[in-house]
Amino acid sequence: IVDAAGSERLSAAYRAVRAELLFFTTAIRPSFTVGAMATSHAALLAALRGGDLPTALAAIDADLASGRRALADALHREATA
Repeated sequence: IVDAAGSERLSAAYRAVRAELLFFTTAIRPSFTVGAMATSHAALLAALRGGDLPTALAAIDADLASGRRALADALHREATA
């Protein structure tokens, strides 16, 4: 997804935080699964490849909202464990 955006700067930034993102995606399970992430990212990739900026922006917003909800759920689980 990141590389599909066509920005070397964005790709370099992603590579720099990749380990943190892996930790994050592990921490937010089961609220956000790899399958859900793949589905979300496929929609974003299709919009980027098709040049559909409004749909791409909506897909990014939806993906980030899902991540925020999953992180809030994970923090709540941790706090009440």
